[in-house]
Parts: sequence; C-alpha cells; structure tokens
Amino acid sequence: MKKVGLIAVVLLMGVLGSGSLLAKVVNKTVAVVNKEVITLEDFNKKAGPMLEQYRRVYKGADVEEKLKEMKKEMLNQIVEEKLLRQEAKKQNIVVTKQDMQKGLDEVKKRFNPENNSQEYKDELKRQGYTEKGFENDIKEQLMVMQLIDKEIKGKATLPNEAEVQKYYEEHQKELKQDEQARARHILIRVDEKADLKTQSAALKKTQEIQAKVKKGEDFAALAKEFSEDPGSKENGGDLGFFTKETMVPEFSKVAFALKPGQVSDLVKTSFGYHLIKVEETKPAKQLALDDEVPVAANKKVKVKEYIQNMLYQQAMEKKFEEWLKELKGKSKIETYPVD
Repeated sequence: MKKVGLIAVVLLMGVLGSGSLLAKVVNKTVAVVNKEVITLEDFNKKAGPMLEQYRRVYKGADVEEKLKEMKKEMLNQIVEEKLLRQEAKKQNIVVTKQDMQKGLDEVKKRFNPENNSQEYKDELKRQGYTEKGFENDIKEQLMVMQLIDKEIKGKATLPNEAEVQKYYEEHQKELKQDEQARARHILIRVDEKADLKTQSAALKKTQEIQAKVKKGEDFAALAKEFSEDPGSKENGGDLGFFTKETMVPEFSKVAFALKPGQVSDLVKTSFGYHLIKVEETKPAKQLALDDEVPVAANKKVKVKEYIQNMLYQQAMEKKFEEWLKELKGKSKIETYPVD
C-alpha cells in the first residue's frame, strides 16, 4: 500500500545515513497544517537526501521538471505525515518503552555493530538532530503506525472463500509456477576485468576441482571446501529451487539443460567460474489453491492464503485512502511551492 507503506517504513529508513543535508537555506514556510508550520528546513531534512541522490543518478534536460514534481509529491507526503501525527496526539496514542526501544534498535542496526553507539551519535549531530529530538521523532512515527492500525485494521474485513475463488478464476495467467531447478554449484570468483594471470589461476583452480568431481568425489563436500559463494558454501553449494529468470543467463542456460544428477562443464559468468550440479527439476504448472508459494525468505503460504492477504491489503489501502481524505476534509491545509 503506497501511503500506509510510506508511514510504516519511515522509521526504518529515517534520515540517518542517507547523506548530508542540503546547503543551509532561508527557513521559509512551505506548508501550514492546522496552524502548524512546515518550514523549508523541515522539508530538506526529510526530502533533501533523496533529491540529492536523484540529481546524482539522473541526467537530462527534463531532470529539473521531474524534480519539481518529486518535490510536490514529497511535500504532500510530509503534510500527510504531519496530519497523522496531529491525529495520533489528539487521540492520545501511547507508545510503550519497549516499543520505543525496539524502534531505536532498528535504527542503530544500520551502523557498525562494534561502534554503533558513537556512529549513531555522530550521525545525529551531522544531520542536525539532538538525541532527545530524534527519539521524539521516532516516538511520533510509532504513534502514527499505531493510529493506522487502530483506524484501518478494524474496518477492513478478510475476503471470504467466494471472493478468493473469484480472484483465482480471473487471474489464472498470473497464478502459474514457472519451470524450476534445484542445483548446487561451486564458484571460483574472478573479476571480468582481472588480468590474464588472475583469470588463468581461477580457471586452473576450477579445472582441478572439476577433476575431483569426475573422479567421483562428493560434489557437496567439494563445494563446502572450495566454493567462494558465501551464500551457499556452507550448504554444500545448494541454491535451492530457482527459475530461469532468477539467475544470470549464462548460468540458467546451462542449469536448465542438465538432467538431475548431471554436472556441467565449466561455466563462465560475471561472478567467475562455476561447476553446476542439478539435483531436481519441476515443470511449469498451473498453481492450485492449496499449492504453496514463497512470500519471504524461508516462508511459504498456500495460494488461497496469498490471495486472501493480498485482497485484505487492498481493502485496507482503500479504507486508508477514504479515512485520510476525510481527515484532510476536516483540516485546514495550505501548501506553497518549494523552490
């Protein structure tokens, strides 16, 4: 959900670690929400880093026009956040000490664990925050998240079986499972721009491992010993199930041509040299309501639950939009161009 999501991720994204603030500007008013002023300094503190990043990444004649639209949208989001904070205070939403500490810990996780306390303090200072001021900002954001839960979750209902079935029947093309393969690999890393000597050394090392595989040595054990892929090394090179689109083309082309039990010849990709062993394959198929689909790392749900949750999220988004529109209608909001 666009706007609910915006409010929910503010805490995790924050303004810390996002880059320096823009140059000091005249602290003029850019919006007034129920007599509460939002200054240009407030705007730059929240939106400045993102705008700076956009300027660095994107070039072209229309950049300034796009930036103008971005500023307008960001100001609208900041106004909405201000409105929600005001409503949270009005309804006396309470944040517990435990939730407050959890919120601060989430922010501090972004810093070096060996020295996160000092880095956190230095970053606060660099961004123009006092510790107390930033903690109050976190508290208000948590209040808003609780307010949304209170106002929206209770008003949106879970879709019934008939609604889930209707969605399933109308979206058959989207509810398909692509062909999948489960493979192990051994990777010897080498940069594509490495010199010939380095490339040759990596190739020789991979060929030596390949010789061991051909002699019948256990592929998983060799992956644990030699592979330079930290994500799969400890699991014997096991990559789990993946689709063709998941991997780089050179890897997928070979992996999906192998039969279970087969080991590839040397495969060169941008990561280095690979040896690939396919363990299992699954053909493409139409998903049934009771089939499982991945929704997060190491988590799967049945298709019917996936559909139900998605429809519920859509219902909450609609309720949120309606409620926010009503809240705006009862408020006095003035906005001005951000130069």
